[in-house]
Amino acid sequence: MKSLHSIIQSLNPYSAYDKAQTALLRKTLMCDNIKRLKIIGVIGLAVNLLLLVLYYLKDGVEGLTAIEATLRIAWNLASIIYIFGVGNPHFPNAVKKRQFIFFYGATGLCLLFASLITAVLSVEQGSTFLYLINVLLIGSFLYLSLLEMICLIVPSFLVLVISIIFTPSSILMTQGNFINVIASTAFAVVIAQTILISKLKQLSSTQTILDQKKELEYLIDLDGLTRIPNRRKLESYYLNHPDTSFAL
Repeated sequence: MKSLHSIIQSLNPYSAYDKAQTALLRKTLMCDNIKRLKIIGVIGLAVNLLLLVLYYLKDGVEGLTAIEATLRIAWNLASIIYIFGVGNPHFPNAVKKRQFIFFYGATGLCLLFASLITAVLSVEQGSTFLYLINVLLIGSFLYLSLLEMICLIVPSFLVLVISIIFTPSSILMTQGNFINVIASTAFAVVIAQTILISKLKQLSSTQTILDQKKELEYLIDLDGLTRIPNRRKLESYYLNHPDTSFAL
């Protein structure tokens, strides 16, 4: 039973917390995730713009296939919408439902655009590096659970599988490339789960320390025997309320 419980907990790290704690932890992590995905978005935006410019300067419009150029431009537009539209919550309770939707949508699109661009490339045009770097970056830089990673990866992975079936010249037809995609995807999921568990433990430990501090602050003002406010509490109260009078 213990091993089964540990397996369930490893698959869903939030199972160790109650509903209120889970909600707070999710919002706390989302604050970080929103900022981290903005960084990824800015980097992706800069790289895509640079590639478009370099392709144009080096080989003209023919240096970049029309469909790849369209996908990169659409990716840039999606990045801009996310960066300026998601907002910037400064504390967990400020995170809104729409920001969760923004985040998951932008993360999924990031992987989807990477897989679409990879899918339209032929063996002569490039490699699977774009998809690999994106899935590994998301897995190692964001705090995502196993279920979240699977939901985000499945659409983009299906695109790659479909490209193998219907595109004989796809770079994924090379056995090594397809194995790299599978291995990197699995590795990203494992990394994401490991990082999430570590972060949750850190947040939980911090919260435990804060709770203990509050309890000590409460107990220090009580008499150990009678559990009523002690002299220290009374002196502190009347020091902060000098106009208060009382009768003995």
